[in-house]
Amino acid sequence: MKEKRIFNIVDLVFNALVIIFTIGAVAYYWFKVGTGNMQVVGSTCFRFFTIDSNILCAITCAIMLVFNIRRLKDKNLVTPQWAVIAKFLGMNSVMVTFIVVVIGLTPMNMIMNGKPLFDLFTENSFFLHFLCPVMAFISVVIFEKYDDFDKKYMWLELVAVIVYGIVYFTMVLILKEWEDFYGFAAGGKIYIMWIPIVAIIGIAIGIGYLTFYVRGKARNKEFIKD
Repeated sequence: MKEKRIFNIVDLVFNALVIIFTIGAVAYYWFKVGTGNMQVVGSTCFRFFTIDSNILCAITCAIMLVFNIRRLKDKNLVTPQWAVIAKFLGMNSVMVTFIVVVIGLTPMNMIMNGKPLFDLFTENSFFLHFLCPVMAFISVVIFEKYDDFDKKYMWLELVAVIVYGIVYFTMVLILKEWEDFYGFAAGGKIYIMWIPIVAIIGIAIGIGYLTFYVRGKARNKEFIKD
């Protein structure tokens, strides 16, 4: 019980910080030009999955924060399944951002643009590409390990990437209102387009299984003795 109380407090802090960091990092675009691969200003930033996924995650953290606060008074409060699923979806979305930046966009940025290794992790991008995703992941697998999550809902992890993918390819290829800033549309070449699509869906699924694995290990381990 002592571990649950401490974990709830730490989780409260993590959720609050993710919300604060996200608000600050997004507001940045109204004061300065973005960094790395998102050198835009104002509402144009909402075109990027990085921004959308972080906002989604912050919203789900806000939902979980409500239950963190309520649990301070009622230690037996059970987080409803829908809130746990929402947090899982938000976390998975920002972790997709993190993994794609690390294994995809960073190498491309270095090779094609000659940029330094950490170019996509500077200023506000540090929070959007690294800190918020990592904090959300740790929050879910460690500090929220006692919240029950039915594995049959794991497919919901694909909702964010599929919805964004539909919007992205529609705006780039059909309506032609966005430039192909991620390079995923490949000029409409179907034989190339499927590669990033399959890769990103695979990453989202992989993150889901990794989450359950680490969460299961953490659940079987008592970090703080009563």
